[in-house]
Amino acid sequence: MGDTPINLNSGADMTKVVYSRKVIDRDEHKRLFNIGVGPSGKPLRTPRMNKSEFAKAVRTTTSVIQKNHGNLL
Repeated sequence: MGDTPINLNSGADMTKVVYSRKVIDRDEHKRLFNIGVGPSGKPLRTPRMNKSEFAKAVRTTTSVIQKNHGNLL
């Protein structure tokens, strides 16, 4: 991550640190992985995907983050 400030209380920042990936379209990502709660206030069901479907979904909704290199003197 280089010299980019990181908020450890932020789920998005933690995803960047742990997985080195950044969500491209948050709404699409939430819809695809059923993140959040339904109208009744209960958590949404986990989607049923096999390994290849899951890998494809992750690749299409996220991008790889490259390490930032500061100016070296």
